[in-house]
Amino acid sequence: MDTNFWALLMVTCVVDGVLGGGSLIKVLVELPARKKMGAVEFAHYGRAADLGNGRYLYPLIGIGGAALTIISMIEGLLLNLQTQVMVPFYVAAGMAIIHTFTTTRAAPNMFKVGRAGESEEVLKPLLDRFTYWSNWRAIFQFGAFLVFLWAISAYTFTL
Repeated sequence: MDTNFWALLMVTCVVDGVLGGGSLIKVLVELPARKKMGAVEFAHYGRAADLGNGRYLYPLIGIGGAALTIISMIEGLLLNLQTQVMVPFYVAAGMAIIHTFTTTRAAPNMFKVGRAGESEEVLKPLLDRFTYWSNWRAIFQFGAFLVFLWAISAYTFTL
């Protein structure tokens, strides 16, 4: 067993797990609350959270998770892992690329919320678009985590 590769897999798994879990919390708990709060009140929350500390933490975890997932796939190729072991690494890397794309669609809407003022009519469509892309993002972020667990299992069973 390559201990450096194993350490990379463990760090990637933790980061992907935090990313995927955080994304699920966002779409299953936080975003549905906006329906009860209204767009203006939810915008206040988004400005304080997503555009507060989240402005620094989310890119670090999101880019870090995608990068580590892709680096793990590349390292697996360099280690000449068997094709059946590499399949979940390919799938996880593909999902990481897709979740990065969905983030490029979701994030600008939240940034616009930060500058949009206090109008329900202006904020609601921005939050609707943010929610739409966040739902897709959560699917691919949490999915990448689950597939990465499959990749670790596939690697472990070939040792």
